Amino acid sequence: MDIQKKIALNVSMKLSEKICQKIANQTKIRLQKIDSKIEEVKSLKNVWDDVCYQHQKEMSNAWKHYDQAVVSIVRSLVKDLENYELNAVLLQIPDAQRHVLDTIKNKLVPSDNRQTIDFSENEFYVSRYIMRKYIYEKADTWSNNSLRKAVRVSQY
Repeated sequence: MDIQKKIALNVSMKLSEKICQKIANQTKIRLQKIDSKIEEVKSLKNVWDDVCYQHQKEMSNAWKHYDQAVVSIVRSLVKDLENYELNAVLLQIPDAQRHVLDTIKNKLVPSDNRQTIDFSENEFYVSRYIMRKYIYEKADTWSNNSLRKAVRVSQY
């Protein structure tokens, strides 16, 4: 791989990381603005706490509703990405790389190297990737006073 490609790949990876972290943080902040829905665990304050609790302890029958709330926030943020931002994230997703290559074969690739290819039909892959790698991994290790109390109480 020549130096130009190595630099471009490195820039893409760093850009992707920043974009994913930003979307994860914005999602967490939005979920923190919604009051907790788990009535039987009084110490939880917001839906972000609920998501973390569910990930760390047990996923209830209501998990699909939490997952759908996260999907809806992430998808709206992903839809707002510029093509080059979406493409940077897409390049980091191992599952999507084959799909992207197939898509490229069937698309007219711009002859101008400064023009980006539109992969907006892959927003689903990008959203799920961000959820899995950035949001739910963060939920697995997140801790605050109310969450620690809820986890501790559920152990007895």
